[in-house]
Amino acid sequence: MNRLKFNEGGQPVYVDDLETLQENDTASMKRLLETLTGGVKAYLLSDVSAEVVSVDVDKSTTTAKIHGGVAVVDGEFVSWNDTTVVLQTWADPIYLCIKRTETDNRTFEDGQTRACVVETKGYISTDKSGATESYCMYDLPIMAKLVRKAIGVNDEPSYKQLKVTFRNGYSGTVAYKELADVYRYKIDIRSNNAAEIKGSVDLFCFDDAAPGGDAFNTPTRAFVQTENGVQDFDLYAFDREVYADVSLPFDDVNSAAGLPVKIIFDLPK
Repeated sequence: MNRLKFNEGGQPVYVDDLETLQENDTASMKRLLETLTGGVKAYLLSDVSAEVVSVDVDKSTTTAKIHGGVAVVDGEFVSWNDTTVVLQTWADPIYLCIKRTETDNRTFEDGQTRACVVETKGYISTDKSGATESYCMYDLPIMAKLVRKAIGVNDEPSYKQLKVTFRNGYSGTVAYKELADVYRYKIDIRSNNAAEIKGSVDLFCFDDAAPGGDAFNTPTRAFVQTENGVQDFDLYAFDREVYADVSLPFDDVNSAAGLPVKIIFDLPK
């Protein structure tokens, strides 16, 4: 790496000197970030937060607000502002789009006009067309996790599979991990049982005592797509039996096969 040497006596300054200063700063930051994150090209500085703004039953759409944040792409910090997106389902991709534009045109001594600034802007969209480059938000890792992995620190336990007996044709994953103050559950199950059900849906039964207690209501909610939009519901447990707290039938959902359950929630210790 070249460093400028400063001397007294009216040292001349050239554009190349400014280029050296910029390249040194960029290269140093890029190498440091590559070391800390294991060389991953694009990642988020922190988790993205979002909230549901409204649900349009007639159009079967959900309007969500993605809060502003910052990502790092190839060593460059890229920020975006609060953005509202309209989704058909929660599986619709949401992209971090990056657009680079040459601006600040100046007339040079040779009479030619050239851009002297490259402006980099980030924005959130469900459509990545027109972007210089784009990344699916769901696929971007978090910097803190990359750093822990790079330095060989794993301070968060992995999920452990729980022994359960499934009901109504359900199968999939029921797991948990123990954190400092809570038990975190991850449930991802679906059913092949198309028989019509009325009332709440029996999902599974814990074979052993459930971490956090055999009776609970989930503090967060799961979602299912219907012909009239998105229906949300929570889960409740009593005496180790876990149910979807929703009354079937509704819209086009009248069976366990139409009610997949995907949810992560915490239960206090």
